[in-house]
Amino acid sequence: MALFTRNTDDNSHASQKRWLQQPVANAVFDGAQFIERYAVLRWDTDLPVLQRAPDTGPTDLSTYTLQRLPTRSPLAALVLSAGICWIRTEDQTLWLAPERDGWGIGYGYSGNGCLALARLVDVLLDDISAPAVRPNDPAAPRALFELLRDAPDTATYTRAQLLAARAG
Repeated sequence: MALFTRNTDDNSHASQKRWLQQPVANAVFDGAQFIERYAVLRWDTDLPVLQRAPDTGPTDLSTYTLQRLPTRSPLAALVLSAGICWIRTEDQTLWLAPERDGWGIGYGYSGNGCLALARLVDVLLDDISAPAVRPNDPAAPRALFELLRDAPDTATYTRAQLLAARAG
């Protein structure tokens, strides 16, 4: 697993609750258990999320990204939001995109992270439980990379849109 960190500029209870309750991710915030200034939360995928207690200064939300998604439900959509890449499956579960430690994924720019995301999406379209990409994996189709390179800060691409981009 790779460590995923989400930094928030405002560590107030209200701002963190807003981020955690946006439609992209479901977290049990009100039921959070605080342990030494950190809240232990869970997304609907049961991955733990650590967060500093509200009103204690700037914070990070930290969790683990899986190297494989433990599901057989096919990819339904790629959700891009605030620099974070999510995979929604047909059973409506939302997962952080699989990622290898030291080999991040990204979008909205022409770089290695975007190349890695394009390759990941390419393989997940065929096999949702495929492992996170490695540096020596073959490149994704150019049109899929270009779609993700040009993506805005927030976007959702359906399976049909991703398949169309992959086909060129």
